[in-house]
Amino acid sequence: MALLLLVAGCQKNENIHPIPNDSLIPVTPVSAVFSVSDSHQVRFSQGNLQYINGTWRFAEHQTDCLPIFNENSCDLFGWSTDISNWGINSSKVYDDYEGEFVEWGTNPDVVSNLGEGWRTLSDTEWEYLLKERKVNGRAGEGYSWSAARINGHYGLIIYPDNYKRQAGTHTIIPDSCVFLPAVGSRIGEDIFYKDDEQGWYWSSSAYPSMIGIGMKFQSNPDSTTSVIVNGWSRQIGCSVRLVRDI
Repeated sequence: MALLLLVAGCQKNENIHPIPNDSLIPVTPVSAVFSVSDSHQVRFSQGNLQYINGTWRFAEHQTDCLPIFNENSCDLFGWSTDISNWGINSSKVYDDYEGEFVEWGTNPDVVSNLGEGWRTLSDTEWEYLLKERKVNGRAGEGYSWSAARINGHYGLIIYPDNYKRQAGTHTIIPDSCVFLPAVGSRIGEDIFYKDDEQGWYWSSSAYPSMIGIGMKFQSNPDSTTSVIVNGWSRQIGCSVRLVRDI
């Protein structure tokens, strides 16, 4: 049975952590702590995972994304398996992504360039982070996360566990919040929804049918915003944001 988690699907509420267009967001490495279960916490990488000319790296800034996809430029990855080259694959054929999930953080080049211990959140961890985790005593849209446009980029702000917003202001505490840019998804070499305020992010989980599970959001803060955790075809290229356990 397919799992569909609707975290939020309502109009912007000005009474809960209102985030205006082009708010200030940290673009330096994130050091804050985020709970992904009742007993487990993580820290996020400074930006989305990228592969450029043979080198694995994190985006320098949280808003950064690559303008095109080819074999030397990728930040929208298909499902990572032994045969899909860590998802750097332009094939639209499902069979080319068969096999068990292979963690991006175990890639020897990722370890060499970025260090050990990086991993991808599971579907239940995305669900807990965005739906169940309480920030300032409340969970969900406007408390644990908000949609925003940062420096012209649509995306999702995730507040850390100990986030304290100054009353009556829109100020975001520097070096505390995670920003997930909405950079769309990819099929083959074609990128979709890049300018449509959608973000597609993989988890490490899959259904028994071998459909991959990810987190998808609609992020225009001036309209309806929503977040779901659901499954889709492995050949769809999605963003990857790695974490480290604490």
